[in-house]
Amino acid sequence: MRQSFAETWRLIRADIDWRCLYERKKRSPLTRLRLMFHPGSATVVLFRWQRFFDTNHLGFLATICRWLNLILFTSSYSSGADVAGGFLVVHATAVCVDEGVVIGPRCILFAQNAISRSPFVDGKPNAPSGVPIVDSDVVFGIGASAHGAIRIGRGCHIGMNTLVDFSAVPGSTLLGVPARVIWQNPNPPSVHNS
Repeated sequence: MRQSFAETWRLIRADIDWRCLYERKKRSPLTRLRLMFHPGSATVVLFRWQRFFDTNHLGFLATICRWLNLILFTSSYSSGADVAGGFLVVHATAVCVDEGVVIGPRCILFAQNAISRSPFVDGKPNAPSGVPIVDSDVVFGIGASAHGAIRIGRGCHIGMNTLVDFSAVPGSTLLGVPARVIWQNPNPPSVHNS
C-alpha cells in the first residue's frame, strides 16, 4: 500500500511528539528538531523514509535508508512492517522489526529487541510462520523479543531478556525465557497523555 509524503511526515511528527512526552520536554519546533537527530529518533525517521521510498517504487533510496540504519545503529526494519505513530526506540541499538509485523501506537523499544517470525514451527527450523501483532502502549525491555503468530495486548510490559512466544492478554507483565505472566493488570491504563 502506497504511503504518501503527508502520511510519512505525520508519522514522524507523532514519533517525535511521543518522545517529547516520554522525556517530559516541551513540544516546541526547536525541541522537535533537536530530538529528530537523537539516535533513537534518527533510526525511526530513517525507517519512516525507507517505507515511504519503498511504497512509492523508489527502491534504491529505500535501500540506502535501510543500509544507513544497519551501519549507524545495527538495526533492521522491514518496509513491510506496519508501525503506527508514536514509535519510540529509546536506545538505537540492534532492533529488528520483520516483514508483516504490526505495531500499534505508542510502542516503546529499549534496545536489542526483535519482533519477527519464529525460527521454529512445530519443531522444524525455518518453517513458515506468522508474525506478531503488538497492540498500543506496549513496552519491550532491553533484549526482549516476540516471535511467531501471536498478539501482545494493549499495555503489556515485557521484561529484560524475555522471549514471548504466546499471545498475551492486555495489561500483562511478562518475564523469563520462555515468558510467563508474572502480573496481570485487569484495567491496563493508556500511557498516552496528550
